[in-house]
Amino acid sequence: MAVPEIVFGGATMSKIYNTGNWLASDIPFRTLRLALRYVYPFLPLETISKYSLRYGIRCIDTSSYYGPSEVVIGAILQKLAAEFPRATYRIMTKCGREGQSFDYKPQSIRASVMRSLRRLSTTYLDVVLLHDIEHVASPVWPIPYCGDFERALTDKTVRNEWGLDPEKLPRAWGTGDDTILAAVRELQKMKEEGLIKAVGISGE
Repeated sequence: MAVPEIVFGGATMSKIYNTGNWLASDIPFRTLRLALRYVYPFLPLETISKYSLRYGIRCIDTSSYYGPSEVVIGAILQKLAAEFPRATYRIMTKCGREGQSFDYKPQSIRASVMRSLRRLSTTYLDVVLLHDIEHVASPVWPIPYCGDFERALTDKTVRNEWGLDPEKLPRAWGTGDDTILAAVRELQKMKEEGLIKAVGISGE
């Protein structure tokens, strides 16, 4: 996927971190254009020589959870289309979380992705992640080991109890996991339809 090490965080293009007046100003446009244009000046010269100074950050991360972020970014990318054609950058977005609620039903996942496509003014998304799956997943960890997560890496008994034994086939641990797997299957269908290039999960 050629995703760069530094990704532009689209949550900044929302009221999570900024005001409506800030979003309506020219600052978001100038910020994203600058991110796309230049490699950061603190890189050593020998490193900069490996890159085109014409291109900087080549991947943008956003989410339907970030409110107007997708709309703001989509509008900016449309204005920059002549300078930065769609093939010159990657777009990552997320679905399944709206505020403090989570809706992983397949029809809701599909509706969210279609809305993101419209908001971002693109015919495809490079990556779509299920947002903060730990709020939906079925818990399996034994209570005595909570807060001592390293034991899952060093103690085989704990590793087995947590469902991390590499020798055992993976399985769903409850209805939460079933919900996540159904959402993943819907994203995979959209990948087969050419609407998404890659599917993944994220954690808070």
